[in-house]
Amino acid sequence: MDALFEPIKINRMVLKNRFVRTATAERMSPPNGEFTREMVNLYTRLARGGVGLIITGHAYIHPLGKADRRMTGIHEDGLIPGLKKLVDAVHRFNTKIVMQINHCGGRRDKDVGEGTPIGPSTIEYKPLGIASRQMETREIEEVIDLFARSAGRVKNAGFDGVQIHSVHGYLINQFLSPITNKRKDSWGGSLDNRMRFLLEVYERVRETVGKDYPVLARIPAGDFVEGGLTVKEACEVAKKLSELGIDAIGLSGGLAGSRYRKGRKDLSWMRKEAYFRPYAEMVKKVTNVPVILVGGLRKPETMRKILEEGSADLIGLARPLIREPDFPNRIKRGDLRKAECVSCSNCSGDSGREPTKCRFKK
Repeated sequence: MDALFEPIKINRMVLKNRFVRTATAERMSPPNGEFTREMVNLYTRLARGGVGLIITGHAYIHPLGKADRRMTGIHEDGLIPGLKKLVDAVHRFNTKIVMQINHCGGRRDKDVGEGTPIGPSTIEYKPLGIASRQMETREIEEVIDLFARSAGRVKNAGFDGVQIHSVHGYLINQFLSPITNKRKDSWGGSLDNRMRFLLEVYERVRETVGKDYPVLARIPAGDFVEGGLTVKEACEVAKKLSELGIDAIGLSGGLAGSRYRKGRKDLSWMRKEAYFRPYAEMVKKVTNVPVILVGGLRKPETMRKILEEGSADLIGLARPLIREPDFPNRIKRGDLRKAECVSCSNCSGDSGREPTKCRFKK
């Protein structure tokens, strides 16, 4: 069987193939965070296109954890009926769907929320626009509870699993990184202390949804900036999550300002396609769970080779599926041309805050 179309099991969730639409912010929700008809149509197109698993764009667990005005929410029970309609639409195509949950911490647009955003420390990190006041222990515990309660809503809405967002400079990443976590207590300092917040979020989520419900995490392969979370430390985080029972790990970049988070119009300076592959291989060596590889993947033959050589277990696609939602089905039909995506990274418009769509496609 073609490695790209071999089924795989993540906890009780069985995927029909190895293609994962990785979490991509939609920016299509009204102020209350509801899923809209526009979003249901988006995910229906993706499911119809043949992807095995869809991971939604990040959903905020509390209004003060909202990154931008059009971010999707999972912060209250009233959202569940609308989410059930989305899940039903995706399931009609034998595609699984997981919701990614998040708290932005100090990384949020200036026109969102009131007061100073919270974070592990009182800090300003200009490359990412992070500005936060230090959370009290009580607030840390409250946010952990919010993650757990939101995961319960995800399960009640019928999603096949939940993913904990721990990258891209948002709150959990802020705790992991020594650049943004300057605490002197048991939530900062050593790696064990810095990863404590993520691990307690995971354990509370697991307690809420049960051992047979898929819980995934998206973690940094590293911050890739001086003084940030190192690749070695990232592997330790992955190892600990695996030991605690996480069901799958996806990799991405950490704090913005890194070489992997700048404009990506030319992939050549990243040396080659699949620029996170070396880090996925490192994580594979220290964990025993499926690893999702994302980053610059465009050629079907490269994707197949990654699976056959054991570098990763699942192929993550974001921008290619924005441009070409039926890319997996095209490959299945034997059309092995590379993805049509030109890697312009303008999916969210010049402002970076517009609804996500391909602006290059006519």
